[in-house]
Amino acid sequence: MGEFKGKVVSGLNEGSAYVTKYLEQLRNNLGFEPFPGTLDLKIDAKSRSLLKNPLKIKGPTEDLAPVDTYFVMLNDEVEGAIVVPEKTAHDKTTIEIVSPVNLREHFGLKDGDEVLLRLE
Repeated sequence: MGEFKGKVVSGLNEGSAYVTKYLEQLRNNLGFEPFPGTLDLKIDAKSRSLLKNPLKIKGPTEDLAPVDTYFVMLNDEVEGAIVVPEKTAHDKTTIEIVSPVNLREHFGLKDGDEVLLRLE
C-alpha cells in the first residue's frame, strides 16, 4: 500500500490527554491498547497523499471530533496507527502515531531521527 519516512518532531504535549479520551474507541477499533501518548512525525506532501481509505473512529462524545486512522508498521518491527483528528492544531505535514509501546523509548528516538512507515 505504500511506505515512506517521517522525521521525528516534538509535539504539542497534548497527545496523552487525547489518547486517554479516545482510549476505548482506539482499543476497540485498532485491536491494541495504545500507549498514552503519540509520536509526531513530519512528512512530505507525496507521503501524505498515500493516506487513503481511513478507518474512521467516532469521537467518544459529541464535543470530540472523529479521527481517521491508518494501520502502519514502524521500522518493520512495531505495529501502530496514524491518527488524524478531524480537528487538529497540526498542519498537513505533521502526523501522529499511536502504538502499544512508547515509540521514542522503544527505538531510542530523538527529534530529527527518521522512522520508516509501511501502510498495512
